[in-house]
Amino acid sequence: MAFKISLKQNAIKALQHIDEPNFTNIKKAIYNLADSPRPTGYKKLKGRSGY
Repeated sequence: MAFKISLKQNAIKALQHIDEPNFTNIKKAIYNLADSPRPTGYKKLKGRSGY
């Protein structure tokens, strides 16, 4: 089951300022979350709900 990935406008603007190859790696990691929202090595957030 694939999930929908949506980015806020300020996140998109921040990503546009990242140089290659880091931009491509980050973009790939974000879009991989649609297929696996809790990849190997994920951790629960401290002090609030969520991962």
